[in-house]
Amino acid sequence: MANKGYSIKEIKYKKFNITIQYKKVKYIRLKIDKNLCIRLVIPLFCSKKDLIFFLDKHSEWLNEKYELLSKYSHKNDDEILFLGKSYKLIFDENIEKIRFEKGLLISKNKSQYEEFMKKNAFKIFSFYIKKWQKFFDKKIQRLSIKPMKTRWGSCNSSKAYINLNINLMQKSLKGIEYVVLHELTHLKFANHSKEFYKELENLMPDFRIRELEFKIH
Repeated sequence: MANKGYSIKEIKYKKFNITIQYKKVKYIRLKIDKNLCIRLVIPLFCSKKDLIFFLDKHSEWLNEKYELLSKYSHKNDDEILFLGKSYKLIFDENIEKIRFEKGLLISKNKSQYEEFMKKNAFKIFSFYIKKWQKFFDKKIQRLSIKPMKTRWGSCNSSKAYINLNINLMQKSLKGIEYVVLHELTHLKFANHSKEFYKELENLMPDFRIRELEFKIH
């Protein structure tokens, strides 16, 4: 049993160093920040056996999120993400078309790079809309792609308009597909009700794993 006098300590669990904080809470809470620091907030009288049971139960989630953080959180200023992969962005006025070369994304200038992103975003987003549209009676009337500060996407369910963040192009294809389906599901359920998530899970059983990619920053 944990002693009330304990407040914070560190334990080793598999490959992870985990900081434990005892608090007056009812349930164990597990968090990982963008610096790969893992923290557990646990009830004052949580036993070691219960703690290990909790970690074993959530070990798959812990590994998934840790890998995502490791992949996306350490990026230099001259690097960009394109479909979940990191590239060093280089501008070269002597080339005509954008090309990829051994971890490099080479573009003539910023304008060409931005146009490349917009065209590919429209192509990829439209592909996934078409793929999942058949599961919904209401059809999308307009797709808008633009920078968005606080959202990855939004849907006007009454007008059947869908808005998607151009920065989704930084994410993996699985992540992009998840956001598209998430917004399409709003055609049927305007809010995030239990029915909304049930429908989303029926269509995409692994959506919780895909969702992790958007919870690491």
